[in-house]
Amino acid sequence: MSRIIKLIALIVLLWLAAYGYQTIRDKRIAEEKSPDHKMDAADLMIGRGDIQKYLDIKEKVPEFNLPALKTVMNQFYIDKGRYPQNLAELQQDNLAGTDLTHDPFGQPYQLRYEGKNAILTSPGKDKQAGTQDDIHLTLAL
Repeated sequence: MSRIIKLIALIVLLWLAAYGYQTIRDKRIAEEKSPDHKMDAADLMIGRGDIQKYLDIKEKVPEFNLPALKTVMNQFYIDKGRYPQNLAELQQDNLAGTDLTHDPFGQPYQLRYEGKNAILTSPGKDKQAGTQDDIHLTLAL
């Protein structure tokens, strides 16, 4: 009989310890959250701030793939003796994927040349050409 009482007492103590831990943990988490819903210290420590900065840059700056695209276009030139007529040729030769040949909004870049520059254009976020958010990039070759 005394073993059963000891076992019940142990179970109750373990339950109280778990409940106390959960209560303290919940309180701590609530204290870490910022009332203005901005990044707090915990978010910054685990990298949420960096992830958000990357996503902001990716959306606002479509040029972030230009160095890689220049490398691929130069590789095409070395292989074929000419630059590609369009970016689809880079995909056909398995030199580039859509991450290089399409803008951040999924639209393919249109390619034309002016002198030693490749001009890339796309309709931008609204996916309609001739609007304010159109993307115009110049890649010096």
